[in-house]
Amino acid sequence: MSDFKITIYQPCVPPYRVGLFEGLGRLYGARLAVVAGPFFDRGVPSCPLRGVRTDYAHPIRDIGGIRLQKGLSLAGLQKGDVVVICGEPRNLTLMGLAVRARLRGLGVLWWGHHKTATSKPWRIAVRLFLTRLLAQDVLCYTSEGARWMVAHGFAADHVFFTGNTIDAQPIKDAIAAWTPEKLAAFRQENGLAGKKVLVFCSALRPKVRLDLLLRALATGRLAARTDIVLAVIGAGEMEAEYRRLAQDLDLASRVRWLGAMQDQMAMAPWFLSAELFVYPGSIGLSILHAFNYGLPVVTHGNAAHQMPEFEAMKDDVNGLCFAEGDAADLAGKILSVVDDGPKLAELSRHARETAAQYTMDQMVAHFAAAIEATRRDCEG
Repeated sequence: MSDFKITIYQPCVPPYRVGLFEGLGRLYGARLAVVAGPFFDRGVPSCPLRGVRTDYAHPIRDIGGIRLQKGLSLAGLQKGDVVVICGEPRNLTLMGLAVRARLRGLGVLWWGHHKTATSKPWRIAVRLFLTRLLAQDVLCYTSEGARWMVAHGFAADHVFFTGNTIDAQPIKDAIAAWTPEKLAAFRQENGLAGKKVLVFCSALRPKVRLDLLLRALATGRLAARTDIVLAVIGAGEMEAEYRRLAQDLDLASRVRWLGAMQDQMAMAPWFLSAELFVYPGSIGLSILHAFNYGLPVVTHGNAAHQMPEFEAMKDDVNGLCFAEGDAADLAGKILSVVDDGPKLAELSRHARETAAQYTMDQMVAHFAAAIEATRRDCEG
């Protein structure tokens, strides 16, 4: 690799990006820097990175949906260096930084969603316009995203994808630590003996549609299955409303509210005790989190309203898809497999096989290939 600098500009550094940035750090050493804001979620600090230069002194201010990020600069960079810009058009500071980078002869790699589950047509149009205007190369989260960008007029040799994933090593370590004996004791201590467990894990926001899952639990034959309990891992703006709904639906004894968890070792026994991971809204990296535990996923099947990571989902292979917004169909899908040991084992095997296709080493290699291409394009 030639001797040039790379700076990655991000709103924040969440836990699921640590493996990626540290992997890039092992490739590029001191030539790599990550510049971000100090917090990633409700005051939780951006994660430290081992072996990577970081600068987290750039908080974001939200003004009516427009974001400004304090103090971002191109200091220390020169013509031929590469900047990786988080492709978030609402962050006007980042967009302005990309303009300045192009004017100074830096390589600009636009990294992010090609579109999201909630993207309105005009927002997609703005994103495409800014990408064409500012980026030399585009790095999508998934192969489907890359195909979508090419279909919308971007040259195939300037479009890359990472294979967005999570670092599976903490999950592997947690699985190894929770021996069958420890797990049996955990289930006994937490009243899970003789129970079927569904697990949900996400920040509690409107788009996750936890309300739909709660209504499914109170629907038809599933309502009578008091042996089926739901573990909710997460916190957020909708928690009080979701708790009230569970109370109104007479589900208080069947829902365990566990709060937010960042420690994989704490999450692991709930995932390992579960039959299914159920995510009724638009699923992202949570799908690979579940698959790494061998948990089949139940989510809605409308790809147009899903996040890019939904491409890993194979209906009736590594999980089940229900009709979007239909609580009765969701209840039916859960009931169709929750008691079927051989079917669950088959789905679980395929879930693990899918997880093995999305490795952090692969993501790092794809990311580095895009950086190198942007460097070559900048020189050319």
